[in-house]
Amino acid sequence: RPGQVIPSLTERELSAAGSVHLQNRVTVDGDIRNVFIEGNQVVIEYVHQVS
Repeated sequence: RPGQVIPSLTERELSAAGSVHLQNRVTVDGDIRNVFIEGNQVVIEYVHQVS
């Protein structure tokens, strides 16, 4: 339930039918090598250098 997870939706009334368009941004601590979609998941493959 997005209304329980996404702070901007917690105070809105979600009982009416319709669509809500959302955008997510993530930062990774490495170099992105590949991004792909599996069903409703976005998978980000990246390389992180360890010292």
